[in-house]
Amino acid sequence: MSRWGVAIWCGLTASAAFAAAGRLAPRGRQAGPGAVEPAAGAGSDRALSVGVELTPLRLPGIVDLEQDVIRLREVAGSGITVRVTPVDERGTPVDGGRVVILRADETRSVRLSETLPAEDLIGRRLLVETLGGTGRAEIDAAWLTPAELGAVAATRPPRRHLQRAVLPTSEALIDQAEASGALDHETAVLYHVYAIFGDARLPGAYRGDDSSVTDSLYLATVLGELSTYSAATQAALQPFLIPPSYQQGYGDASVMASGHASSVGCNISADWSYVETAKGKVRVWFDVNNHDEAFARLFLAQAENTILPKLEALMTGHPLLSDGGLSCNGGSDQLDVYLCDQPRSLTVPYSGCSDSPVFIRLRRDTAVALLAHEMFHAFQFSLPLAGCLASAEYHWWSEASAQWAQDYIYPYDQSEQSDASSLLFHPDLPLDLNSEPHWYGAYLLAFYVYRSTGSADFIRTSWEGCATQSAVKALDAALPGGFDDIWPKFALHNWNHDPVDDYTKWDSLKTSAYTAVPGLTADASALPDREVTLKVGLQHLSATYKHFVFPDTSISSVAFWNGVTYDLETKAVPTFGPFWDPQNASPDAVKGIKVQALMKINGTWTQDDWTGKPYVAFCRDLKAERLEELVIIVSNSRLDDSGGSFQPPGMTPVVWLSGFGCYQWQGKATYTLVGGDYTQTDTTNNLVWTRVPGPTQPPTVRYAATGDVTVAVSNGCSGGGTVPLADPVNDFLMTWNYLPAAAGALRAYQGQGLEATTMLPITCQGVPGYAEAGIWFNVLSGSPPGIPFVLVSADGKHMTGTFSPGPALTWTWDLHAVQEP
Repeated sequence: MSRWGVAIWCGLTASAAFAAAGRLAPRGRQAGPGAVEPAAGAGSDRALSVGVELTPLRLPGIVDLEQDVIRLREVAGSGITVRVTPVDERGTPVDGGRVVILRADETRSVRLSETLPAEDLIGRRLLVETLGGTGRAEIDAAWLTPAELGAVAATRPPRRHLQRAVLPTSEALIDQAEASGALDHETAVLYHVYAIFGDARLPGAYRGDDSSVTDSLYLATVLGELSTYSAATQAALQPFLIPPSYQQGYGDASVMASGHASSVGCNISADWSYVETAKGKVRVWFDVNNHDEAFARLFLAQAENTILPKLEALMTGHPLLSDGGLSCNGGSDQLDVYLCDQPRSLTVPYSGCSDSPVFIRLRRDTAVALLAHEMFHAFQFSLPLAGCLASAEYHWWSEASAQWAQDYIYPYDQSEQSDASSLLFHPDLPLDLNSEPHWYGAYLLAFYVYRSTGSADFIRTSWEGCATQSAVKALDAALPGGFDDIWPKFALHNWNHDPVDDYTKWDSLKTSAYTAVPGLTADASALPDREVTLKVGLQHLSATYKHFVFPDTSISSVAFWNGVTYDLETKAVPTFGPFWDPQNASPDAVKGIKVQALMKINGTWTQDDWTGKPYVAFCRDLKAERLEELVIIVSNSRLDDSGGSFQPPGMTPVVWLSGFGCYQWQGKATYTLVGGDYTQTDTTNNLVWTRVPGPTQPPTVRYAATGDVTVAVSNGCSGGGTVPLADPVNDFLMTWNYLPAAAGALRAYQGQGLEATTMLPITCQGVPGYAEAGIWFNVLSGSPPGIPFVLVSADGKHMTGTFSPGPALTWTWDLHAVQEP
């Protein structure tokens, strides 16, 4: 098959692939309860609907077990998971209920007594509710009369409001309750298992939003602790640890009635069958009542021909452990995969929580790529670890690398991308955060390293290292260059916009990192000046993104004062200060910290490392520095927070924004001297002050003059002339940009113009003589200048003023800022 053919297959859910492949004749019973039926026309008179936006249905109880069939038909073109639960007169579940998964457009008839005890069904009301999925199912109960159906519809509560509160996951709610003392540990364990299996016995207070949870390794924790639990708790948990094909496993009616497994040996139920290949390594099991043999064969083909060969090559030297000789092992030493009606997929070890063979409980409607995810868990369980695979030290990497395996095996399937936002939208959280769904999003690290280097050896090497150390330390040793080298590059690529959009190019992933300063518009609203302090306190293996957008020319001066990798302080300067004063920080204080910048200037993006720069200043009036966008990325590659999370060594970093012009000032200036017998006027109508070339040295910008000055005398004198402005020593203008708000010289300017060597002929009272081109420009002369300073206009674009130290001397000026064309 061409790679495009593979792309089409890999993107299909099992149901879509089944439809594409054509219907295969199932093994086992060919008809009866549980069969997949042809879809009937929508809008049956007997049908009631359930969906995520609808309140649950409460159906009258069954009187005759011959009529205990409930018919469910998905009518919205999307999958849905439904649970049917017998409840007592108070509405309390009397058992765990029956979970039913419907694929898009699928119709199923389910005989409830096959999995629920008869004594729980007779006379009990049935609660029908949605556990997950975006589809909608029409429900028809065979035992109800039209009048009873009408009564159910009439008494049903109103539709739920579509904007529901965002809840933590069920596991998070249970963990919180245990931490607070509201639940003891064994009860919390049992509730965790109920949540995983969608068991109705989980109290409502602990039912969270599990829509983003696709699988679980929690049963490994249970097995690791099982011997420490009470006999009653062990008995209650035992059915969940047995493969579903056995009569002792969870879902069998006898187990649901008693709440624990039978003491009788392993007996395979007649409701289950399997498919395999000659000398194959995998068996795929299915409930014959669900008529899933066709799906089982498709999963088997992918497992044997695609998934297993690639994972075996990836994990060379570490084959799957055999379950041969173990009880309830599916009757062979093959890897057993069970297609189940359950909310999430599970990889279950037979013993302990590492170095163990496993079986897989796969949601019957899952995408094939999710089988690759669970099968990589099987390889992880086969390895000896320094701790439990489900413990905080390993769980995050277990899920992250299994999520990556989906992309590794099916690179044109994008199902793994559904969790990319879990990391990208929370870049300030540690990579190894032991929390779902964050650990799924952590797959992006493996994705980046593999796609950028072309080698996946670090996956195997990291898992080998887990035999003696935590996953994060093992991964640090396995990564080329370790986290010190990889993490800043990874943080940069997580931006996933121009100019670093490799994720989109590699895998059509368009999600990008959340920005803590999300596209701050730096325009006239920032005038006259604005200091944006950047919060950069970071936990280990995390990052933060600050994004600035400059939509117009109102902002001229921009500076980044590096309080990340420098000890940023302010220095007291008499009259002028304080000034920002970045000092070198101690190496330990900034270990692992990196500052990177992306700059869009005149439509072109560039990248720079600002880690070793105490400040970076821009004059947007200069064409070469005309920022359109600025992204500052701060990352922390430390492996832990043993010394506390990173905090700035001194003041927090600052991005300073101002409308203060910084390239050129144009206009005119006039000097008037009134003497006893004459008046001299020096006029510069074409005055241009241009920034002196070279890097900006905050807090000042220096300018040189061009143009010419015309000297004229009057009141008894005549003559004069025009001379060019050509004295680089005495002609200067200086502006005070890039200063803290408390600085005395903020927004100030000063300057002088003097052509001291030029003498022009004049005649006074008939006597010839000479006039000197005087101090034609003088703004607060003296050193230091007088107080108060002369300030630029509020928008930073105009210098206008008059200076007259006495009745005989007057200087005036009128200048405006100009951008370089």
